[in-house]
This record gives sequence, C-alpha cells and structure tokens, in this order.
Amino acid sequence: MFKYLLANLSDTPKEVYFKDIAEFDRMEQRFFAIEQYYGDIVGMNVDSVEFCPNHNPPELQNEILPWLWLIHPELKDQISEIADSQLRQIIREYRNHKEP
Repeated sequence: MFKYLLANLSDTPKEVYFKDIAEFDRMEQRFFAIEQYYGDIVGMNVDSVEFCPNHNPPELQNEILPWLWLIHPELKDQISEIADSQLRQIIREYRNHKEP
C-alpha cells in the first residue's frame, strides 16, 4: 500500500474517518506531535481528520509523510525509511510510548 501511495501522491486521501484510522486510541498523540513539528497541516472534524497542506502541491517530507503516518501508523517502518530525521525521531519516540 505504501508504494502505491507514494506513486500516486495526487490520490492522497484528503479526509479520513476516525473509524478507518489504525491505532485510533493513540491518534491524538500522533496529531499533537505532527502539529508541534509541522504546523497546522491536519484539521480535526467531528468524526474525521482532514489533510490541510500549506503548499500546492503538498511537500513530501513536511506534509505528506506526517499525514500518512497519522492515518496509517502501521506504515511507520516504510515511512521512516524515507522520512527526514525529525519525523523518524517522532516515530521512534511514539514506538517507545514516549511523548515526542
């Protein structure tokens, strides 16, 4: 799935319902880590999250990869392989159950 998402960046989901997010019980931790380091690239709705990139097209390192990690934390290993050092550190701390 990750290779497909990278090959088809224009198909990056813009809105994802909470019920479709893996590890939803820890989504808030991921959300606040992303907000702290990458700014307001995610909007929170009543029953979903929305991708709100600041650039058009969205930047891979500073917007798309953090967004994908928020909605697909199960892809953390694949994301870490190409992420910048900042996102790799956030994912590592998340994996170790520490606050980033």
